Formats: sequence, structure tokens, C-alpha cells
Amino acid sequence: RRSGNFARSDAKKFDMTPETQKQIQEIEQTGDKKLRLSRLLQLSFSLCRTDPRTCIRLGEDALKLAEELGDQEAIGKSYYRIGWAQYELSEYSEAIEALLKAQAIFEKFGEQKGLASVLHALGNVQGAMGNLADAMTIYQRALELRRSLKMLIPAADILGELGNTAFRRGQYAQALEYHY
Repeated sequence: RRSGNFARSDAKKFDMTPETQKQIQEIEQTGDKKLRLSRLLQLSFSLCRTDPRTCIRLGEDALKLAEELGDQEAIGKSYYRIGWAQYELSEYSEAIEALLKAQAIFEKFGEQKGLASVLHALGNVQGAMGNLADAMTIYQRALELRRSLKMLIPAADILGELGNTAFRRGQYAQALEYHY
């Protein structure tokens, strides 16, 4: 189990804030399906860490709507949101399942930015599960993509993940290389 807010057996229940409830009501009243889908994806993204249960619910709503519209990129994003939220809840098997679906979609359609995000999340899940060698391999692929897309800040985040993972594996010299 990973340490953090959601890994404890007595994890707090997530109550939606009044602002989140209001946003959901506004989204539900949106007549334009593409606009509703966009808003569902935006709100679910903003809640992945702070309210993962609501993120999953919104991600599932977005997934249904994206499938109805045939929007493959939105389907991939929906699976990514769902998988990330499941990771936050330490539901690792479910997270992997959702993230692998997102990965397949992004790979099929050449969506490199989304693929890099999914790989980063998959690396996090593998690391949380103690599969550190797998996490390193996945992080390396995510780093290559981020660099090729010239996404320097996200690439720096992945370098930090690589350094932390190398440290956890006892590879202290390699950890320093990633951090510096």
C-alpha cells in the first residue's frame, strides 16, 4: 500500500463541496453534448486528487458520452481520469486496467501527450505496488515522450519520479543523477 491520504483503511469519506455540486448541476443542464463532455473532463481532472470518488463518477459519465459521440481522444482521457483516481484510492488493479485502456487508445491514435501522461500514471501505480523495476522502465518511456514533445516541466517531474524510484531500489548514485 502506498502512504498518503487515501491508503489508510480509515480513509475519510469524500463529500462534494457545494461548489462541486453546483458545477455538476450546471454540467448536467448543458444541452450541447460536446460542451458537456468537455466540462465533465475538466471537472474530473481537477478532482482526481482531492475527491477521487467524484472524479471516477464524472469520468464514467464522460466515458459514456464520449462513446456515444465516438470521440476517441475523450474516451482515452476518461479512462485516464478514472485510472488516476483509482490510483489515488489505492485501487491498483482497477487503476492499471483503466490506464491500459487509455494507453491503447492514445497509442492507436498517436496522441503522444496523453500517452506520456498515462505512462507517468502507470509508473506511479507500479511504484506504489512495489514493482520498482517496472516503474523505472515505464518512467523512462514517459520521459522520452515528454522530452520529444519539449514538455520540460512534466519531464522534470518524471526525472524526480525516476530519482525517487532509484533511491527506493538502493541505487543511490543513479538517484542523484536523476535529481541533478
